[in-house]
Parts: sequence; structure tokens; C-alpha cells
Amino acid sequence: MELQSVKEFDKAYLSIRELIVSMKINPGDPLTELALAEQLAIGRTPVREALKRLEQDGLITTQNGRKTVYTLSAKEVADIFDLKICLESATAAWAAERGTPAERTELRAVLDQMRTLAKEPPADVWQDTDSVFLQRWLKADWQLHHLLFQMAGNGRTEDIIQKLNLQWHRLRVGIYTIEGRVERSFTEHETFVRAVLDDNPEAARTAMISHLSNLKNELLRLMKVFHYPGT
Repeated sequence: MELQSVKEFDKAYLSIRELIVSMKINPGDPLTELALAEQLAIGRTPVREALKRLEQDGLITTQNGRKTVYTLSAKEVADIFDLKICLESATAAWAAERGTPAERTELRAVLDQMRTLAKEPPADVWQDTDSVFLQRWLKADWQLHHLLFQMAGNGRTEDIIQKLNLQWHRLRVGIYTIEGRVERSFTEHETFVRAVLDDNPEAARTAMISHLSNLKNELLRLMKVFHYPGT
């Protein structure tokens, strides 16, 4: 593939993915090559290839030749979290065993950043899914989990989890708009990070299982409220 074609594909893929995960295109909404090409000022060929990749990522589905943004069912969210619990609990344990002093220092600094954010979330945080606060929180959360994967020394696990996380990102943003969720999330993060910093693999594993299980249950309750498929 020529360099220009690669650049256009990357632009199309990243732009459409952002429209989906940021909820600017909603689950069930139709997607057409022509409309997206005009909106993004990109040729239809890179848009077509981008849609194919996004379908492989699980963000788009095709039925009867019609492409739409995929709507996760409760069963699929449960399946995703069963995988996350297995892989990320092992990652937390490996991080406790394998992390370097420099990585532990960096992990502590990111946790401190999350603590500062969690102390005084804006009063309207649960009303705005695109707030600066939530973007800062999600970035810090990503940094912390990325560090754990780095400490664990298993890049393949991180690749799998990042792909899974793309599929439920819209729900992830939504759940942090629930009053008190940011504070609870920080407490859970602090528990497993402390175990990692204390070189306690089993405590880190157990705390990560607890964190992800709590998140899974809250997501399923949220999906039931909004009548997602399978609820």
C-alpha cells in the first residue's frame, strides 16, 4: 500500500473510531461510505477499508448489506469482563512480582494524580460525558493500567485488553457519570496498586478481581436501566 493510501486509511480509521467511541455516532446508527467520506473529506476507498477494520474490532456490524454501529448485549459485556478478570488479575500479580523500582515510582505518581482528581469531582460530572474532568480521569486510568502491563512484561495481554476495551468504551464513559462512581473507582484502584507496591502478588490479583467484578456488576445494572439487549 502506498504511503498516501496508508495515511488516508489511518485517518479514516481513527476518525470513524473516535466518532463511535465518543458517542457522536450512537449504537444502531447506520454508516455509509459516501456520508462518512463527505464528512471526513476522505476518499471512499480508505473509508471502506476502515469500516472493514472496525467491523473486525467489533465496533460495526453488517446485516443485509447495511452497516451499523454495534450494540453490545449484556451477555457480551459479561463475556468481555470474564476475560478481563482472568487476564488483568494475572497482570496485577505479575506487576507485583516483576516491576522495577522506577516503574513503582511512576505507578505511585499516577495513583496520586487519580487521588487528587477523585477528591473533588465537579458537581455536574455525572451530567457531562465529554467533560474535561472525565477526560483527565480516563487518561490517568489508562496510564495506570498501561504501567501495570508494562511492569508485567506482557505486551500481548495489553493488546487483547485494549481491543476489548474499545468495544465497551461508550459504557465506560457513561458509568463514570453515575454519582459516586469516580470515588469508588479510586478506592478500588488504590487497593490493588498498594498490593503491587507492597510486592504482594496474591493480594494484587484478588483486589483486581474485586475491582473488575464490581465494575461488571454496575455496568450490567446500568444496561438493564437503559434496556440494552439481553437485559
